[in-house]
Amino acid sequence: MPRFLMALLLCCALPVAAPAQGLGKENCSATKQILSVAIKGRKAGLTARSLKSQLTTGRAAVAEKYRPTVATLVDLVFTLDQVSLTEKTATDYETECLNYKP
Repeated sequence: MPRFLMALLLCCALPVAAPAQGLGKENCSATKQILSVAIKGRKAGLTARSLKSQLTTGRAAVAEKYRPTVATLVDLVFTLDQVSLTEKTATDYETECLNYKP
């Protein structure tokens, strides 16, 4: 993945993810899962609004402590080009999240 894209993910997503519960393994995994669902949803033609609703309400909702990160992560996915809409993007994010040192 281009370094610019990863820098964008880190600059936008990590500050929002951090308050959820620090940047530990659990948090990085949970935010990676949100990214993954958002990427799959965008590729399937869902809107950002419907993805945000799906991830914050009902049976498929993420844990309460991660809900504040959903809007930013979904919005971020909608800024990515089509080539970046892969599981690798979410996996690379998780790796960078786990290695992040403020």
